[in-house]
Amino acid sequence: MMYYFWIVLFLGVQLFCLGLLWVSCFPGALTDVEWSLILPLYWLLTTPLGILILLLAFGFVIWSRRRWNSQIRPPAESLPKRQPRRFLKQLVVVTCLVLFLTSILIRINLPQTIAFSLSRPAFDAFIADEAKLVKLCRDLLKPQLGIYRIKDCDIDSQGGIYLQTGWHGFLFNSAAYGFVHRPNPHGSERFGKDIYEYHPVVEDWYWFRASQDW
Repeated sequence: MMYYFWIVLFLGVQLFCLGLLWVSCFPGALTDVEWSLILPLYWLLTTPLGILILLLAFGFVIWSRRRWNSQIRPPAESLPKRQPRRFLKQLVVVTCLVLFLTSILIRINLPQTIAFSLSRPAFDAFIADEAKLVKLCRDLLKPQLGIYRIKDCDIDSQGGIYLQTGWHGFLFNSAAYGFVHRPNPHGSERFGKDIYEYHPVVEDWYWFRASQDW
């Protein structure tokens, strides 16, 4: 039973890492993942029901371990080969490698760079059509550019084009995220005035985070 539990756990971690790589393609989306992990953990550690669930889970693990150890072992000649244990060790190594590579790829923002590069022709064609761009900013249309859905846009006084892909965060930490072409260092008043963060993606394209303070 514990053997299959560990297999499911390690495979689940690998699938979670693949999901993180996909989510990291979208500016700010990892912030929602962080909050979705922090809030349940906070609830488990600070509420009576959460603490009870943790105690029950801890007790179940101890009970399963003792039950596993107390089982009568078969004779040595009838013991199965060590292939399951070897497979589990290999799975641990692969999972550690996946975790390490996921951390590195997200840190250097490679998934988003690749995703945006594949979607860039649609972005370049869109901002080249001035009439379509003005209509979007005026009528709040939501075109699909590659894998990205544009929720809002703005053109600053210096020609910077802001294309918002979403709001991410929780309560006072929420902010607008998206891509910007040749950004104005002072930002765009459409998405907040106080704090703007710019991070290069490809050539004149950046992804931005704008505070929600107006």
